[in-house]
Amino acid sequence: MTARTLDAPELPASFPAQVWATLSRIDVGDHIETKGDKYKLSYLSWSWAWAQLMNHYPESQMVVLPPERLDDGTVTVNVAVEVIEGENRLVRQMWLPVMDNMNKAIANPNARNLSDTTMRCMVKCLALFGLGLDLYAKSDMPVGSWDDPLTPEQAVLLAGLFNKLPKQRQNAFLEWQHVADIAAIPQSKYKDARTNLEKVVREL
Repeated sequence: MTARTLDAPELPASFPAQVWATLSRIDVGDHIETKGDKYKLSYLSWSWAWAQLMNHYPESQMVVLPPERLDDGTVTVNVAVEVIEGENRLVRQMWLPVMDNMNKAIANPNARNLSDTTMRCMVKCLALFGLGLDLYAKSDMPVGSWDDPLTPEQAVLLAGLFNKLPKQRQNAFLEWQHVADIAAIPQSKYKDARTNLEKVVREL
């Protein structure tokens, strides 16, 4: 499947805000891969992540900075990504220790270890711009859509459940969600709100 960028409102005026609004709304859910048996690690393919950046900002570039070798022989790689659009430039930097499949830093890594970690570090750096940050935040939706309003279908479903509650329970639910009206619940709270309402309705 191809990446889906959620419909967004008009982009903000500043370039950093535009980059965030664009990349943080790309849905990476269908592109998360796992590796390992006992210790399963979730990650995004570096080639896929880079392709998404190129789709929106093809002038961008990655810079591999000198790695840092510590006294115990372990190594931390450093990567900078510069997002470019015309005269606009935005740089973020990230670091990542060279680790084994149990996420433990390894001593005296070889060239392949360094190469693989460098590309994983690049993906982590892209998350600072918003791309795939939901993976690190352990969210099932793009971080850029957390504050989006409910879809009409979601609003109707929640309202139907909400209206089955007695007035006192309705007030308690709205206070728990920190909203004045059921329609004001954002996307980030939809799943928990629906689960809670369904549970309360079943108990009535």
